[in-house]
Amino acid sequence: MASEEDRTLVRMGAALDQLSPLALRVLALRLGIDGGGERDHRQVAVELGCHPHFVGRIEANALAVLGSQEWSQLQQAPPVAEEAPPDGA
Repeated sequence: MASEEDRTLVRMGAALDQLSPLALRVLALRLGIDGGGERDHRQVAVELGCHPHFVGRIEANALAVLGSQEWSQLQQAPPVAEEAPPDGA
């Protein structure tokens, strides 16, 4: 039987699948899950070459799709560790 955590991950995955690549990139940059640390709207805008207001609109639309519960879980999720290379590599 699937745990509540498993069911939550499935719901989050389904919600993330609804987002555009741009929205996913904005959220990844804002949360710092790309390894670069959390960024504000201005910093994300500089990286994407757009206006900070546009970043805020993309983020707001993405959050509406995700819902507040999934967003809070994404913010609290531990960073994903990169896989270690196989022995002898």
